[in-house]
Amino acid sequence: MSSPFFSLIVPVYNTQEYIARCLKSCIGQIFKDIEIIVVDDRGNDDAIKIAQRFAKQDKRIHIIHNPKNLGLFHTRIIGERHARGKYILHVDSDDYIGNETCSLLYREILKHQIIKKKGGGGDIEIIGFGLKIVANKKFSNHSTFSSIKTYDHNDDLMKNLAMQWNLANKAYQRDLILKTHDFIDSLFPEIPHLNMGEDALKFFIILMHAQSYIGLKRVFYYYFHNPNSLCRTPDPKIITEYDKVLKLLKTLQKSQKVRSNTLFKQTNQKILEKIKGYKQDHIDMILYHRSLISNNFYYFYFLFKVLSCAKSPKAFIKTSIRMSIFVISWGKLKI
Repeated sequence: MSSPFFSLIVPVYNTQEYIARCLKSCIGQIFKDIEIIVVDDRGNDDAIKIAQRFAKQDKRIHIIHNPKNLGLFHTRIIGERHARGKYILHVDSDDYIGNETCSLLYREILKHQIIKKKGGGGDIEIIGFGLKIVANKKFSNHSTFSSIKTYDHNDDLMKNLAMQWNLANKAYQRDLILKTHDFIDSLFPEIPHLNMGEDALKFFIILMHAQSYIGLKRVFYYYFHNPNSLCRTPDPKIITEYDKVLKLLKTLQKSQKVRSNTLFKQTNQKILEKIKGYKQDHIDMILYHRSLISNNFYYFYFLFKVLSCAKSPKAFIKTSIRMSIFVISWGKLKI
């Protein structure tokens, strides 16, 4: 069986309301030489049953079942390991893509190959494109782009793209992704369940191994602001998710490949600080919605985490007072 040109990786976890739209957008690609790899991350709704109905109608859909819930970072890697296409795209199951996505990407890849053939060099490794936020009641429509410039040197990619780490609005050469797998396996033999900040970690590692990038000023990807997604949930457990990726970034910073490259080291530190900022934003959101947290154990655990990362004596004292009042009131007062 010949390999498809594109592999579309669709991780699935509790998205029964949206997965049909996602899969229709994949199946409806004008460019037909694709495979669609659906990875079941063991949710508790009917999303995977819907995917199975689609798979019966289209043989290009392949469904992989995780042995248990592994998180988005692992689930995407599992999909990538099964991919046979020359290029890989990630399409989250609550999002969707335009029907011309693969055909226009294919045209750009061929155009680049012709240019490179005249001047020497290999195929393009990363192709960036536009991502449009799909509006709901809380968010307005707007588009964002990965850089629309062209880069042919590792330093240029790292300088200009590292903070644009959304994995979804880019296509990746499969050989590049396999290189990142080898690096991840060698440095992180046991990666924990990851669902927050995993794009930042993964994309940084991709850029460490990439040499070429082109950016297109065209929207292909439609990102839906799912109100039930983790990043918009005031759940104290998410602070632990941020801590996991921060720990991995610190481990990465100590690796020989990063320590020996000043640019890599500086960029890693920038990403660390950005993730710390997101963590603080989530802490603030939880405190704002504290009355909604019914599980007192998680709320106390959350306060403990806030205490452990307090950046000033004032923040430490304020959190200590919160904890004391919460304990003395037997969990009735969350100030």
